[in-house]
Amino acid sequence: MTSSDSSSVSELRRIVREEIVNVGHSVLSTVFWTLVSVFVLLFGVQLLQFGYVATGLGAVSMILGGTLMIGSSLYLLYLLYR
Repeated sequence: MTSSDSSSVSELRRIVREEIVNVGHSVLSTVFWTLVSVFVLLFGVQLLQFGYVATGLGAVSMILGGTLMIGSSLYLLYLLYR
C-alpha cells in the first residue's frame, strides 16, 4: 500500500512540475503577443495620421494600411483575452 501511494505522489509531483512550466510558457507567450499587438496598433494609428496629412494615392494606401493594421491588432487582442 505504501509503495503505490508514494508512486502516485511522485507521479503527481512530476505532472505539477510539467504544468507549471507549460503555464509559464503560456504567460510569456501572452505577454509577448500583447506587446506586439499594442505596437502594431500604435503603428497603425500613426499610419492613419500620416494618411490624413498626405494627398493622392499615397494617402489612400496609408489609410487602408493603417485600418488593416488596427483591425488585425484588435482581433489578435480579442483572441488573446476572450
